[in-house]
Amino acid sequence: MSTRILRACSFVALLLTFFAQSHARPGDPVVGYLPQTENVEGDQPLFHTYVLQIISPNNVPAGSSLIISPQLVPTVMPDGVSAAQALNYVSLSPTSLTFTGPNQSQSVLVTCNFPIGMQAGDYAYAIQTPGWPAPAQDYYGFINARILPPRVTDVPSVTLNNPLDGAVYTWVVGGTPAQIDVQFSASAPVASPITSIDAKVGTNSVTLTTISGLGTGSVTAGGLFSTTTPGIYTVVASATNSEGTSSDSAEIRVVVQAGPPTVSIAQPAPSSTYTLPAAGSVSVPYSFSALSAYGGITSLTATLNGSPVSFSPSGIGSLTASGSGNFSLTTGGSYELVVTATDANGTSTASRSFTVVAAAPAPTVTISQPLNGATYTRVAGSGPTAIPFSFAGTAGNGYTITSLTGALNGNAITASIAGVGSASATGTGSLSISSPGTYTLTATAASGATTASTSVTFTVTQVQPPAPACSVNWLPPISLGKVQKGGQNVAIMFELDCGTEQGEDRDGDGDPDHYPGQRTKAKDKIDTSIVIAVSEVYSDGSTSAPQLFAYDSGYTIQGNDKYHLNFPTARGTHRYRIEVFQTPAGGSPRVIGTKEFATK
Repeated sequence: MSTRILRACSFVALLLTFFAQSHARPGDPVVGYLPQTENVEGDQPLFHTYVLQIISPNNVPAGSSLIISPQLVPTVMPDGVSAAQALNYVSLSPTSLTFTGPNQSQSVLVTCNFPIGMQAGDYAYAIQTPGWPAPAQDYYGFINARILPPRVTDVPSVTLNNPLDGAVYTWVVGGTPAQIDVQFSASAPVASPITSIDAKVGTNSVTLTTISGLGTGSVTAGGLFSTTTPGIYTVVASATNSEGTSSDSAEIRVVVQAGPPTVSIAQPAPSSTYTLPAAGSVSVPYSFSALSAYGGITSLTATLNGSPVSFSPSGIGSLTASGSGNFSLTTGGSYELVVTATDANGTSTASRSFTVVAAAPAPTVTISQPLNGATYTRVAGSGPTAIPFSFAGTAGNGYTITSLTGALNGNAITASIAGVGSASATGTGSLSISSPGTYTLTATAASGATTASTSVTFTVTQVQPPAPACSVNWLPPISLGKVQKGGQNVAIMFELDCGTEQGEDRDGDGDPDHYPGQRTKAKDKIDTSIVIAVSEVYSDGSTSAPQLFAYDSGYTIQGNDKYHLNFPTARGTHRYRIEVFQTPAGGSPRVIGTKEFATK
């Protein structure tokens, strides 16, 4: 058969393919063949195999069980060769395929075996798959073979021992790349030894690591080719001598195996709780992402308690996709966010639970002491005035008081709190007031996330004490105003001036001497009711509790009128305040003298 006939066969196949592509509209049910046409050419004997993919048309019902038996129809043969003889050279395995739905791909191994002694020439075969539901269109697959007589030249004979035609290699993402072990042998007459060899996987050369016999008539060689790129590859092994080059080939497939995406939820936090206000809604932020090991995320969806969440995912089609937003919730209860991600390798999900609780009603807060508008009077110069206080917080039915605090003019006060964690709590204590003015006492109670406060205002007035019967004349070292050394006893000494004067008997005649225009030193009666109070003054102006010293149990009286107290000071820098109290007959103690000194 002439070359024109083979070209005519190829032209017919191309024409049918063109007809199918130009007349089949998008969406029409068309049988797919991959490859559509396989060309085979070589000397006898010629053995060639390839994997044909047959793809069901889109009108095959899902869930069906449609049995299709591919058929070979010889269309071109050399003169003198019958169709039955031509069919002896090509076979299909398996002989029947079962399709269960549309666009389903099934594999058929096509084996072409043209032995020595057969009629050389051009052969063509159409591959048909009758039995599809109407109106499916079948434009056939094609095999074009040019079989030449046995070679009479001495080019090398090459045998590709590995890989086998149709072999499938898998790369597991994250692991070692797919390893394709290429092994082949070649032989040639001793008179025309093999001078070079070569192997390729697709367009990539294989590094041959084992070569034996190069330069002789018998060569073996092998090498590994690694790849992570999926696809169909043709492996070709070649050998060259002075007569020329020959080769052997096989078609293989590299596929990728990867796990489904990894889904993670950043918000809400695990087991988090959100409080719903008494009126309105609570905003709960959410954010999540999905990571694809290979191929990219194709979809990212979420549900909240089974209902779809509306959001705009970013990164679809890439290895990482994410979504975020805020839930606006108006109902308390338990919630579950479920996120689902899909890529070409599968689907996976992640979930996160959180709780929304209703806000507690505002608690009731009362202040029983002091009364609102009350007035308290203190004496100027006296110690702090103690004003008792008492307040309470009561939670709504079924709730508890979580905290109870008090403040005076906005500053926190120390109170004895009881009942926190129960339905009612109380706070009691005493306010220490040293200055006149208007004061506001505020009590605040919390129940859950809800707080309430109440306030009362009271007034402290101040009156001046009656003029003291006596005054204090301070003596050194206190009267000198010098800083004393801390950690030692400091002599606190003074005299009383109670308004009566006795002149000193300077001339020894037994009568007081008086000098015009000159004040004489007072010699008053001893007053053992005197109490000396010493307290430390802190940097904020507050003072410690005073230490009290009474006559003969803390201080002494020397020389008839000199009051003397050895006060032990603390080490370092301190400041002390001395107050001298006198208790007149039938009266209350009152301050008749105050003095401060410092230590270092």
